[in-house]
Amino acid sequence: MAENSFATSLSCIDGRVQLPMISWIKDRYSVDFVDAITAPGIDKVIFDGNIESIKKSVMISVSNHKSSHVVISGHFGCAGNPVSDE
Repeated sequence: MAENSFATSLSCIDGRVQLPMISWIKDRYSVDFVDAITAPGIDKVIFDGNIESIKKSVMISVSNHKSSHVVISGHFGCAGNPVSDE
């Protein structure tokens, strides 16, 4: 693991997903830190094209922390992007 290595997580604001995602990203990509960019139902926000503030945050993470990976996640039971079970 490189010293002070970073990845970036784009995920929902739901507190249930934050620590599991950060742990998974750190293990999967062997990084020390994970910059968290959150929004309610972030996968829907991105899909709908409302990305300017997210894009700015990602660029800060990549430029200043040299983030090596950007991970976008969604989760079951999301209040910000509710979908049917079907």
